Amino acid sequence: TSPHDDLQGVLQTLGVEPVGASRLGSVFHSLVTLPGMLGVIDAAVGGAIGGLIASGFGAPPVVVLLVGLAFFLASVAVVAIWGRRSVRRPTPSLKARFPSPPT
Repeated sequence: TSPHDDLQGVLQTLGVEPVGASRLGSVFHSLVTLPGMLGVIDAAVGGAIGGLIASGFGAPPVVVLLVGLAFFLASVAVVAIWGRRSVRRPTPSLKARFPSPPT
């Protein structure tokens, strides 16, 4: 774990390379964290609500499935954007007390 509490130190603790050749590992890593898992669960609920809305309007099963999938994907996108913004722009009260030395 990192002794520093800034973004670089947090990424080191999580095992995510801030500048790596492949960013694929960090994308999938966010899905196994607690906020990532809760985001996928919330998106599944959003997809179910979308499917129920389509079903309530009497749509055929294929359309219900596609609407549910669209709501799920839209919900995942919203949660991902919101999560990214919260990491990229933290509140001023979360200023690092032990920043990493400049490299």
